[in-house]
Amino acid sequence: MKLSQMHFRTLREVPTEAEIPSHILLRAGMIKKVAAGIYSYMPMGWRTIRKIEQIIREEMDAKGAEEIYTQNVQPAELWKESGRWDAYGPEMWRLKDRNDREFCLGPTAEEVFTDIVKSDVSSHRQLPRMLYQITDKYRDEARPRYGMMRSRVFIMKDNYSFDKDAAGLDESYDKMYEAYSNVFSRCGLNFRPPGNCLGNQPLCGIHTQKNLNTFQIFYLMLSKPSAKLLLSKSCLQTGYVPCTRELPAYLPRY
Repeated sequence: MKLSQMHFRTLREVPTEAEIPSHILLRAGMIKKVAAGIYSYMPMGWRTIRKIEQIIREEMDAKGAEEIYTQNVQPAELWKESGRWDAYGPEMWRLKDRNDREFCLGPTAEEVFTDIVKSDVSSHRQLPRMLYQITDKYRDEARPRYGMMRSRVFIMKDNYSFDKDAAGLDESYDKMYEAYSNVFSRCGLNFRPPGNCLGNQPLCGIHTQKNLNTFQIFYLMLSKPSAKLLLSKSCLQTGYVPCTRELPAYLPRY
């Protein structure tokens, strides 16, 4: 298709609501703001997202993960069973149907995936299972002012592994660690893992480096703890986690 025939409109000036560099997507005509924290993807933006999704699918499939699709409207019963219906907080969008049954717009999908595997898997011999999806998520952010970085509706790729023992969990963990690293590398992102990513810890976050006033990540020597600091006007929270293993060869060293 010729550019003259595309639905493609750029802006001469940076939008007034632009606060971080990612808002350049508005000026480039790749996204269009619908409301605070809610954006539509224009043809060039959606084409880019589909390319990123293809990279993700290739890396996930290479590690034995299988893609499914779950609905974003989730029944309250699943969340109450896990104890997170009341614990999740005001970020969860809750709603009721005409029969006064409670639902939510899924901010994440642990409950749904666990319910699927619980009903389909009857023996540990059927494990491990690794399922993922790429779909919209909904979170009623209090301050959705960072464009697509902190939006109310966003596309999330989430993967869930179900393993029969700790050794199997470690194996799945390492597979996903490598897969995510490959995705970031293929997308040309500059990234670093915090220290707890390599110690078989239950939580791990791999962060890309961006300039945001309210979220800063400090990296020390690999042999020392890595700290993640969340800064605001009223609080200062620090968390230190040990880095017990060296970075594997497939990750860039700093």
